[in-house]
Amino acid sequence: MRPKGEHPADGWAGTYGRLSMLPTHYEAHSPETHERLAREGALTRGLKIKPGYEFYDMAKSGSHPRVQRPDFERAMKALLGQEIEALIVPALDRLSRQGMRHLGEILDAIEEVRGRIIFAREGLDSSQPGARNIIAFLAEQARSEAKTMASRQVERHETARLAGRFVWKRPFGMMIVDGKLQPHPVEAPIVRRIVNAFIVEHQSPRAIARELNTEGVKTPSAFRAEELQAQGKPTRGRVDGSWGFTTIRSILVNPALAGWMEHNGKIVIDESGDPVSFGDGVITPVERIRILAEFSQRSTLVKRAKTTDRIGGKTGAGRPARYLLTGYATCASCRYKASGWPKWGKAGSCYRCNSKVHGYECPARGFVSEAPADAEVKRQLTTRLAAMEPGDPILDAIAERWLQTMLPDQEGERGALEAKLAAVRSRLADLDEARYGRGEFETAEDIARWEQLRARNLAQRAAVQEALEKLGPRPVFDVGVLLDSHLSQEAWEAASLPERRAILAITVDKVLIKSPKEARSIDERVRVVLVGEES
Repeated sequence: MRPKGEHPADGWAGTYGRLSMLPTHYEAHSPETHERLAREGALTRGLKIKPGYEFYDMAKSGSHPRVQRPDFERAMKALLGQEIEALIVPALDRLSRQGMRHLGEILDAIEEVRGRIIFAREGLDSSQPGARNIIAFLAEQARSEAKTMASRQVERHETARLAGRFVWKRPFGMMIVDGKLQPHPVEAPIVRRIVNAFIVEHQSPRAIARELNTEGVKTPSAFRAEELQAQGKPTRGRVDGSWGFTTIRSILVNPALAGWMEHNGKIVIDESGDPVSFGDGVITPVERIRILAEFSQRSTLVKRAKTTDRIGGKTGAGRPARYLLTGYATCASCRYKASGWPKWGKAGSCYRCNSKVHGYECPARGFVSEAPADAEVKRQLTTRLAAMEPGDPILDAIAERWLQTMLPDQEGERGALEAKLAAVRSRLADLDEARYGRGEFETAEDIARWEQLRARNLAQRAAVQEALEKLGPRPVFDVGVLLDSHLSQEAWEAASLPERRAILAITVDKVLIKSPKEARSIDERVRVVLVGEES
């Protein structure tokens, strides 16, 4: 037992609990259960809970190191600051599921300030001799349980996807009834209005958002907050926000509006290659195609301009770039984009860190004059590509980018066929494993069904392979041709700004710009990061 008078806050304790993402009706992890266990632990050890030192994180994971737990941080600060002698947690897995390394670092830190952690359910006190051995074992057990639960969740989601059951967070405008999507009686009309304004009236997402804000239409976050409150669950995030471009766009591009679902960036398809239905949608598949086509057209073409030669030109936000490195220049310190700035007074045009626009103060704002930066980018690009040997991973990544840029239609079709071929091969392997490995097809009727399924998949594989053969081999990217025809001194000088930017689109991922305080010479201030280099 710790001797009296050793700690400045002797006899005072704080409590910490955590509610994971499990449903609130799961009694073993309810806040009331945690509070009861913590108070029993304090009473057993003759401690008093200090007023204002009861910490609790709602709906926070304990296994992911990047998840911020504000009350956990406050509890650790109080313990390390000797404001309390002990921290009582209801169970070890409520404190952390990151294993002994994370828990060991915590115990080492509090031992330095003569503090301790009491785990109520396990009856452990970190200050007791030999307790750390048991804590280490239980910490690794909690970590293993977290991984097992995550694995089961992945398997559950995979089964649900194949069966067309929607078991995820409901999208705005939809509700979930018996695992199937159905239009929400209140939210669906709002979604329908947004869709009509976008594809029928051709309003921009910002104009739609302004109109909804003017009329005081409730936002998705407000609807979600009301739903959580009605269920007795804690609200998370802002509930007093407003409609904006991002909210409108996320609603419009969500495949759930058509009764579909995306997984790993692709629409979930069945054995026949058709989208799996997860219920009734608010929009039709044709309307979804029109929405995606409208976004593609608006983001890549200039529709109106003072000069006719700009109309129909590609652009990122409706205006062609004025600077070579627009969209590529990035501050090396804060990683915000560095925008091009025109000549002003005695100062020439330049690239400058754009962090202030976002309300962020960069510790070392990147800055470089435009002309030297453009010349240095061309120099680094030329010398680095010329020094690479065939088979270099960066060259392979550039070749892939070149194919996607120069032959988007053919490569899009090729990618879809290759994905379908991989899916068919996976189904064939699973059928063979089911029959010969797991013994799932035993009766004559089952074997006949297996042969029918396998024959259908073999026919699909043959059809996909034939379609791929018709496309022919992929064009070969020759870096030598690129260097001679586009990156030579004469060709670069003769090229227009859009032509130079087209070269960067194929070869460059970003251009890091440093502050003059960090580097003096131009080759240190500017660094070209090629496509595929960081991976």
